[in-house]
Amino acid sequence: MGGGGAEVMLGAITEELHNRGHEILLVTLYDHHETFINFPNRDYITNHIRIIKCDTRVKVSLRKKTQINNVHFKKIVEDFKPDVIHSHLFEADIVARSYCKYGVAYFSHGHDNMWQLTRLKNVKKINKQALTNLIERRWLIKQYKKSKTTFIAISKDVETFFEKNLPRTLRRNIELLHNGIDTMRFRNDIERKISKGDKIKIVSVGNLVPKKNHRFLIDIAVELKQRKCDFSIDILGYGILQDELEKYAKEKEVFDFIMLRGNVKNVEDYLKEANLYVHPATYEPLGLVIIEAMASGLPVICLDGKGNRDLMIHGENGYIFQEENAKLFAEQIIELMNDSEKYKEISSFAKEFVCQFDIKQYCEKLIQLYRN
Repeated sequence: MGGGGAEVMLGAITEELHNRGHEILLVTLYDHHETFINFPNRDYITNHIRIIKCDTRVKVSLRKKTQINNVHFKKIVEDFKPDVIHSHLFEADIVARSYCKYGVAYFSHGHDNMWQLTRLKNVKKINKQALTNLIERRWLIKQYKKSKTTFIAISKDVETFFEKNLPRTLRRNIELLHNGIDTMRFRNDIERKISKGDKIKIVSVGNLVPKKNHRFLIDIAVELKQRKCDFSIDILGYGILQDELEKYAKEKEVFDFIMLRGNVKNVEDYLKEANLYVHPATYEPLGLVIIEAMASGLPVICLDGKGNRDLMIHGENGYIFQEENAKLFAEQIIELMNDSEKYKEISSFAKEFVCQFDIKQYCEKLIQLYRN
C-alpha cells in the first residue's frame, strides 16, 4: 500500500465496505511503501482491517511448465472463505488467479490500460518485455475464463482497451464503474470568489513520473512570468523526476514560483488554499485528483489524457485541451482569473458535478455487481 491512485482507491473501498458491515481481508504482495505514512485512511486501515502479506508467486514460461507456488494464497482463501476476490493491478490479478475456487466471484479492477494484456496484433514493438507479457497474458486469459472474472473499467477509455484486448467470450463481463472519492473530505463549503489582480494559486497533484508531465507545468510558469502575473504552483507528489524538475525550473528561471511539496497527507488543505487546479498528464486513466479538486470547488484546466474525458465538460467545470501548448494554457488561466462571474459559475458547477462520484454511491453500485 502506498501513495498511488489505485492504492488510495482500494483504501477508500475497503473503509466504506467495512463501515457497511462487510468483512474485509486485505492481501498485499509487498511491504507497505514509504508513502503509506501519508496514506489518506491509514489509521482506519491499520486499526480495523486485517492485512496479510502473501508470498505466492507465479512464474510463467513458454518452454517449461508454469511454476505456481500458491500454497500461501490457497490457505488464505480456504481460511477466509470469501464470496468475492477483487484484485487490483496486473500482478495481483496473476496471484489471485493462481487458485480459482468454485463459488467465488472474481473481479479485476482496471485502474488503467493494463498494457500487459495487449493482444499481439495491438503490440507496437516486439521485444523481450513484450514477449514476456504475451506469455503471461496467455496464461492469465485461461485463468480469467476459468474464474469467470468480471472486469471493472474505471473510464470509457479503459473500457475500450478491455474490449480491444480481451477475447470475445470475456468482453461480456466488462462493467464501466467510475472510481469515487470521499467527497466530504474535500468539500469546501465556502463559496469561491476571485477578483481581478488576485494572486493565481495553482495546485497540481501527481507522482513525479513521465506520464504526469510536470515539465509542462514549468513551461506554463514561464508563460505566466512573461505576462508579469503574480502566481505560485504547488506540485504534490513524489517520484524519480524530482531532481530533474528542480533543474529544469532553475534553467527556465521560474524555480521561485514552483514548490515541489513531495508526498503529503493533507492534500485537501492545499486544494482549499489554491484557486485553480492544473493537470498536465498526457495519459490519465480517469483522474481521482481531478474529482478531488472539483469537490473542493476548484476549476480544472487539463490536457486530454483520454480517461479524464469522462470528467471534463469544457467550459462548465473547467477546460480540457488536446494541444500541449503552454501559451494556450497560460492565456486560459489568465482569462478565467479575470472573469469573476465565470469563475464562480465553474466552481459551483464543479462541486455539483462530482456528487455522482462519491464513494458511498460507488460502493452501492459495486455491491450490486458483487451480488449479481
